[in-house]
Amino acid sequence: MERFFNDDLTIAVSSGICATLIKNCASVLLKLLGIKHYIYWQLAASVFLDESQSWEAAGLLIGFLADLAVASLLGIIFFYVFRFTGRQHHWAKAAMGGFFIWLGITGLAPNLGISKITLGDHSTALAFLITDTLFSYLVVYFILRFGKEYLPEQRYPGRKV
Repeated sequence: MERFFNDDLTIAVSSGICATLIKNCASVLLKLLGIKHYIYWQLAASVFLDESQSWEAAGLLIGFLADLAVASLLGIIFFYVFRFTGRQHHWAKAAMGGFFIWLGITGLAPNLGISKITLGDHSTALAFLITDTLFSYLVVYFILRFGKEYLPEQRYPGRKV
C-alpha cells in the first residue's frame, strides 16, 4: 500500500490541517468555558465579513475555510524552516513559531485593520497565546512524525558554515 504522506508538500499541508483541527477544539472549549470571547473561525471570517456576521452559520463556514488555508500555509512554512535549519531544537522552534503566530494573527491583524475583531481583554489574549502555541507544537509534531526522512538532522546540506 502506498503511503498517503509521500511528498513534502502533502506532509506540510496535512500537518497544518490536523494541527488546526485540534487547536480549534481547544479554542471552542475555552470559548465554552468563558475564558475567551472569540474563536479562530470568527477572526478569520472577520477578514471578509462584519463582526456581527461572523457568528452566523455562513460566517463560521467562511472562517473555517480561511482558517484551514492559513493553517496549510503555516504548515508549509514550518516544514521549510526545518528543511533549511534542521530538526535540532525543534521544541524551541515550535515555541517561537507559536509566539510569532500569536503576535501576527491575534495581535497585528486586528490592529492593522485586517481583521475587524479586537480581542479586548487579557483572558482572551492569553487563551489565544495558549492555542497558538499548541498549534505550533502540533504542527512540529506531525511534521516530524510523518516527514522526518525529508528533513536533515542539523542543517540543509548545501549551506556553508
